[in-house]
Amino acid sequence: MRIWVDADSCPRPVRDIVAGASTKSGIQAIFVANTPVPHLMDGRPSGGSGKTPSEYEGPAPASLISMVIVEAGPDKADDYIEKNAVPPDLVVTRDIPLASRLVDLGLSVLNDRGTVYTRESVRNRLIERDIMLAVRSSPDYPEGRPHFDEKKAKAFAECLDREIVRIVREESLSRISGTSGSH
Repeated sequence: MRIWVDADSCPRPVRDIVAGASTKSGIQAIFVANTPVPHLMDGRPSGGSGKTPSEYEGPAPASLISMVIVEAGPDKADDYIEKNAVPPDLVVTRDIPLASRLVDLGLSVLNDRGTVYTRESVRNRLIERDIMLAVRSSPDYPEGRPHFDEKKAKAFAECLDREIVRIVREESLSRISGTSGSH
C-alpha cells in the first residue's frame, strides 16, 4: 500500500497530515505535481493550536516521503497517478474527474475535506461540479475559495487514519486467506 497525493492544489495542512501519517504508519507517501511542493520535507506541521492524529515533529524519512515532478500541462499529475497507483493504494485528490477514474480502477480515494469517494458519491459530485461551474461563471458569484481551517484539517486527518486502518486490515485478512493483492 502507498498513499498518493495529487499535490498540485493540495493545502499545506493536508500535505503535513499525509506526511505525518506516512511517518507514523511506515507507509510510503508519494506527492505528484508539476512543480516542487514547498515545505514538503521540512518536518513541521503547518501550525494551529492542536495536533491532529497524524501530525509529526521530526523530518520525514526520505525513504517514506517522495515527490514526483511531472511535466507541465493539464492533467499530467492526474495521468501519472492513474497510471502508477494500484489497489490497495490510497489517493488524496480534490480533482473530482480524477477521483471518478480512480474509483473505477478500484482504488480508495478521499478528498482533502475528509470525504471517501464511492462510485455513487463521486458520480453525484461530478454532477454538482458541473452545476457549480455554471454557477461560478455568473458575474454575481463571489470569487475565492472557502478557507481551509483547523476543523477541515481534523476531519481529513481522521478520515485518512480510518482509511489507512481499513486498508491495512483488509490487506492483513487477504494475506491470511492467501488472496493478497499488495505489491
